[in-house]
Amino acid sequence: MSQPVNLRELNSVMLKAYQQQLQQAVHDPDRLHRVYGSHFLHADRSKQLDAICRTAAQVTASMASEINLLTEDTQITIAQYGSRLKEVPIAESYCQHQLLTDNRPMRIDDSLESALLCGMSATVDAGIRAYLGVPLLTSDGWMLGTLCVYDTKPRVWREQDVLLLATLAAQVMELEERADIE
Repeated sequence: MSQPVNLRELNSVMLKAYQQQLQQAVHDPDRLHRVYGSHFLHADRSKQLDAICRTAAQVTASMASEINLLTEDTQITIAQYGSRLKEVPIAESYCQHQLLTDNRPMRIDDSLESALLCGMSATVDAGIRAYLGVPLLTSDGWMLGTLCVYDTKPRVWREQDVLLLATLAAQVMELEERADIE
């Protein structure tokens, strides 16, 4: 498995180009077609998905976990554990940055050390300091959203946390693929 992206690697010179690339990825019409065609938006699998979130939070010893879909303007939470969020503007979403990770996990050990995240409401208002997310990928490689865990304390994510989250994300996508057959 490739190394997770760490957003501390971005400096101020790269920030503007990064934000432009992010906007292109967020608004990609092919990706959005797959998000809006997802069974997650149209079928109730909340008990199964909430159970996956609970497992993710518990085994990584995290405060909360979410399964989020990313539209052009909103992060839609379709399952959660330890959180009550339903929607977040895409501009305030940590998960949106997953779109530029080349489908790799995204690891944030301390959001206050990231120029991209330190001013976001999730950091400032909700106090999120640590985040680990993995992409939810269709069989043809398009990212619908993320499975993520987060905490209010900085922490160093272990490799086993990354591997576990990737395994659970694959289970989430198996549910999506089974819905295509049903």
